[in-house]
Amino acid sequence: MHRQYRNTVAASLGLYAFSPALSAASTVTVGGGLTVLVLLVTAASVYLPLAAYRYWTGIWRKAALAPLLLLLLWVVLVLAHRAVDPSAHPRWQLELFALAMAMMVYMVAAFTIKSILNKADR
Repeated sequence: MHRQYRNTVAASLGLYAFSPALSAASTVTVGGGLTVLVLLVTAASVYLPLAAYRYWTGIWRKAALAPLLLLLLWVVLVLAHRAVDPSAHPRWQLELFALAMAMMVYMVAAFTIKSILNKADR
């Protein structure tokens, strides 16, 4: 949908007359920008469970691994689907962004529950 919108706007402004490669360049720039943003957010969301895994012990350490294992499973599934059908998961960036946000919510909940339980133990 976004590509159609950009092509329509570029065509209505007559930009293709100046540079036929303009639409391809803008698609790469916008898509690349989204991909960079998603990868940065994902890296931040991966840092939380890694930090928790490093400092937590026992069952909490295992709880910190859960989102990382889910992310690994998702990446493997997307790569497998795309190997079979290159058109599969056309919006993988948005799927990854949603998973990264869910990982952050999970880790904030784990941090909160752990701190509440630690205060109750004191």
